Amino acid sequence: MVIKERFILFHLGFIINKHRIMKPIILVPTDFSELAKAGITYACNLASYINAEVQLMHIYPYPSIPAEVPSDFMHAGSEQLAKSASEKISNIIGEFSEKFPDLVFKKVLDQGPIVSNITHYAEQESISLIVMASNGAEGVRK
Repeated sequence: MVIKERFILFHLGFIINKHRIMKPIILVPTDFSELAKAGITYACNLASYINAEVQLMHIYPYPSIPAEVPSDFMHAGSEQLAKSASEKISNIIGEFSEKFPDLVFKKVLDQGPIVSNITHYAEQESISLIVMASNGAEGVRK
């Protein structure tokens, strides 16, 4: 019976998580490529169907700066990467908000290793689903 109730609530756009009812959240990591935009489109269509929030996430790398360069330059490089990523995600949210006006979007920026940051964030924020576009299993073999 619990499973059936969970399915019904999810179908209506809510899930039970840690004894509370909450709106589903779809996390969509993006690298700003055309393939990633296809993943965002898929996630938005799904979010419209299940009444979910869409969170767009970009993880930018630590800047590659030689050791002899002062740390102030590394900090400035990180700030520039964050600013650029924030602007790009804001533009994507603007674009998809026009196509999907009923959806709620949130931008998420982080720095560091991609996979561990995505999984850590998903666990911390009780993400319901992660949607990522892929061009096949080639990246898995690397």
